[in-house]
Amino acid sequence: MMSASRRLYHLYAVALVLMFLAAIYLPLVGALLEDDIKISRLEKRTLAPLPSWPGNLQTVQEFPARFADYYADHFGFRQLLVSLYKQLKYHLGDAPSRDVILGKDGWVFLGGISKGYTKYDDPVGDARHVNRYTKAGLRQFASYFSALSYWLKSRGSAFLFVMAPNKHSIYPEYLPDYVEPVHEESAADQLFSYLRARGLTQAVDLRPALIEAKALGPVYFFRDSHWNHLGANHAQKAISEALAAVFPDDISPALFPLKAGTHREGDLNGYVGLLPQRRAALVPDFSGTCKPRTIPEQAAPRDVHTDVCDTGRLRAVIFRDSFFTALEPYFSRIFSRSTYIWTRLDMKVLKEMIEREKPDVVIEEWVERSLPLAPSPVPVLKQIVADGLGSVVALPLSRLRFNDRFRLLSRTRKQLMLESTGEGPYILIPRPDLPPAPAYILHIRLYSSVRAGLELYYTEKNKPGFSANRVLKQMLSEGENDLYFWLYADEIGDTLRLNPVWAKGRLVLHSLEFIALTEPPRQPIRNSASHTPAPSRLGPTGTGQ
Repeated sequence: MMSASRRLYHLYAVALVLMFLAAIYLPLVGALLEDDIKISRLEKRTLAPLPSWPGNLQTVQEFPARFADYYADHFGFRQLLVSLYKQLKYHLGDAPSRDVILGKDGWVFLGGISKGYTKYDDPVGDARHVNRYTKAGLRQFASYFSALSYWLKSRGSAFLFVMAPNKHSIYPEYLPDYVEPVHEESAADQLFSYLRARGLTQAVDLRPALIEAKALGPVYFFRDSHWNHLGANHAQKAISEALAAVFPDDISPALFPLKAGTHREGDLNGYVGLLPQRRAALVPDFSGTCKPRTIPEQAAPRDVHTDVCDTGRLRAVIFRDSFFTALEPYFSRIFSRSTYIWTRLDMKVLKEMIEREKPDVVIEEWVERSLPLAPSPVPVLKQIVADGLGSVVALPLSRLRFNDRFRLLSRTRKQLMLESTGEGPYILIPRPDLPPAPAYILHIRLYSSVRAGLELYYTEKNKPGFSANRVLKQMLSEGENDLYFWLYADEIGDTLRLNPVWAKGRLVLHSLEFIALTEPPRQPIRNSASHTPAPSRLGPTGTGQ
């Protein structure tokens, strides 16, 4: 007769075997029973697909590894286990993903701390003030801003640049202690300081408004990188105030009333093992306002679409990112027509929208983590020249002087042909008699027999002579080149210096002309069914003159 202890031992052995078999086969059974998903919302990535049956030797060799990848992504209860693992790490205070950091009191911030991290443009590096503009980058951004403002004014539109702050900039007190600024100024500090110094006032820094508003309650989500409805409400008011400076008769900045409701949080939940959740919150109360009509009706949020409101007075084209999602319900009621384009501003798209929508204002919105990006002004400069704007002053090529690193091959009224030794050749460009203007475009047409780099040295007010800190660079392609440079009035002294090539080769200058960007011609009043747009109050280069 089997003793009680032996029976317990056998029961224990059987239970252990059953547990072992369950651990092995339950994931397989779960994989067979669960729906086969393609995208993991928790991991924010596309899962490995089921490989097709191999049809040749190469696919036979690849099949085991591809199937292993598929099964690793699709075994039973994987999403549950991933969620529990991430939540455990989160509650233990350990970031469960390299794409987020955990702040104080459970706050979650986007971005990683690994060396060279750039997946989300390194917002943690922004908070440490290590991602900064060079002087050349700041000047390039200002040139883009000025040139775009000038061109849009010639088409009857104003330009507004808006920066949506990183959550890190509004709630630095909740960042972990190891996130400390390395420099006094961030890239955003540098940019807005530089734009103000250039008189470019139609650039909206939303940080002051949001920092002030957070005394009333949270303005960003706890586990989301975006602002909540309270933050969006104060952001739209700050943007409206900037618009009212240009269109005082057409915009009345105000906060919209808020009411009890729910909001959906958040884009960082997946990183800590949670799906987006709805929570009780204050939401905008749009009762008594128009109900915007969307064209086309079934447009998805990322599709180009236009909202129409009968009570608005202005038309707008808005290039935006995800931060404008919470702003759209406000501006769809503020504007008569608001067209939303979820991408960076592109001249081809902008031209199409200008012709179709005839906007009073073009808004370009960036999230702070996009900095220190500096968009090139060249596409805008090309368009200004193509449209025949400004006053053209052609400089006779006979007035150009060059050093002995160039050999003169021929000189005619229409072209100058030179041979470069490749050892520091340069050309001096004397300032012609130019009409007064806030800024100029230098347009150069030349042929190069080699691919090389070109440098244009300019001066600065009260800083004579040339310096490596005052240079504009472009690449020369082999063959014909059409080059455009933006120059502010205080950057054109008596002489400019052109270092056209860094290699041995032949250079043929066809033309060199300055375009003085005087006041652009007025556009005729638009035939708008809803209103007559107020004239733009921006100066010729968007300087508020």
